Amino acid sequence: MPYYHLYDSFVDRKVAEGFKRDKYKDYQQYSIGFLTRGCIRHCPFCINKLEDKIFPYSDLEWFLDEERDDQGRLVRPYIYLWDDNFLAADPAIWRARLQQLINTGRPFQFRQGLDERMLAQSPHGEEMAEMLSKTKYHGDFIFAFDNWKDRPLIERALKIWKHYNPKKGTKFYLFCGFKQTEQGYQKFYRDIWEIFQRIKVLMTYGCVGYLMRHEDYHNAPISNLYIQIARWCNQQAFYKKMSFWEYSYRNQTFWEQGAGFEVLKPIKPFEEFQRDYETGYYDREDSRGKVRKICKTLQTLLDTLEMFPEHREELLEMFNYKMSNLKDPKLWE
Repeated sequence: MPYYHLYDSFVDRKVAEGFKRDKYKDYQQYSIGFLTRGCIRHCPFCINKLEDKIFPYSDLEWFLDEERDDQGRLVRPYIYLWDDNFLAADPAIWRARLQQLINTGRPFQFRQGLDERMLAQSPHGEEMAEMLSKTKYHGDFIFAFDNWKDRPLIERALKIWKHYNPKKGTKFYLFCGFKQTEQGYQKFYRDIWEIFQRIKVLMTYGCVGYLMRHEDYHNAPISNLYIQIARWCNQQAFYKKMSFWEYSYRNQTFWEQGAGFEVLKPIKPFEEFQRDYETGYYDREDSRGKVRKICKTLQTLLDTLEMFPEHREELLEMFNYKMSNLKDPKLWE
């Protein structure tokens, strides 16, 4: 059994420094452990790339904390699982352990995500989706869509998943930025293209994305583009309501409002912005003698368009992907 009170003094110290206690809820409200270890995927960026199989690691009771407070309430009512690839385990293993989790009656989450591809590859895929639909899951279900080449599998799995879980929040990690270099322009463009194509698939199925950047993204020709896409994609309030273009331009008008400029349209189409830009709207002084500047988010988008003039129309199409326009329930109903 883990010593769950190890961090109590640390949390108390941080609260005394002015931080909210809820910031450290992972240390206080969760039983944490592995039910299985290992993976079968051999992803080159992963610490488990040399693993070949999944094996049982521990029993749930070994780390399930039963401590209760003075009023009889569980101190740690939630469960976090850190398994590498739970659904790729032998059916007898994942089936029994998933049932154990359900039997606790506690909300739980596989924090590193589940392998969505297994729903399409395994003969038990529908059983997996149906069984997970009956769980008391904590937060969004998390999967991964790391490779564009997996699109056929991901879409087959999504049809199964959404059939059994049409209203469950579903999030996909989107790996990116791997092996980027300063002069690798085409590799950089391909990576950005694949990010937006994966996002388009997820939007079509009513799912959200979460960009996971490999540290190599720092070496990309325009590394800040990864940061801006992540700031848009990883915040569901933006991702669900705005295209990347709308998010970028809203950053611009937000800055303008903060600087005291009059803003008639918080968001405008790119074509309208381009006309204003080319006619010197952003170079003119206002009555205070101040000039509008282009904010970093919008400038990064413009730099990308300038770097790839041959892909300009394609980039603008991708930057305008919007969930409300793409979502299509007919795909799984």
